[in-house]
Amino acid sequence: MPLRRSRFIQSLVIIGIALVIAVSGCSSNSTGDVKRWPKTSVIDVATSSRITTEDFIEDKVTLINLWALWCAPCREELPRLQNVSENYGEDISVIGINIGDDLKKTTSYIQEAGLLFPMYWDESGDLLTALKIPSVPATLAVDPDGKITWFHLGALSEQELKQQVERLTQ
Repeated sequence: MPLRRSRFIQSLVIIGIALVIAVSGCSSNSTGDVKRWPKTSVIDVATSSRITTEDFIEDKVTLINLWALWCAPCREELPRLQNVSENYGEDISVIGINIGDDLKKTTSYIQEAGLLFPMYWDESGDLLTALKIPSVPATLAVDPDGKITWFHLGALSEQELKQQVERLTQ
């Protein structure tokens, strides 16, 4: 009986650790073997029109943040990205992509938070699957050719974000 209880507790601990890692995210510089920005379709939150993800890659580095309403670190990070958009907008594009939330709630949150950089909605999470990313928040830099040049899983502090943006815009 004690052996079963011990194994049960070990299993619960392992599951708990896996959940903490999945929910909080962790830092990384790789999206697995995915090296290019995938082609899929998303909804432009401002116009409600469907576009392909290739359509918003510009002739400069594009910083793409994948986020969700249920994710507190995501909501904390979004105003930092708004600052990047305002302060570095000539050198880098900033784009947000909501993953899987209700479109009306997402739109309402974006307006209430005063987020002015382009926002898109990925209803089914196709981007997470295509990029082999386990959770949000996740931030990627994509060059004008569609190559992923940098990746971070987890929320970025103001200082981390500023350092990375300065590196990307040199």
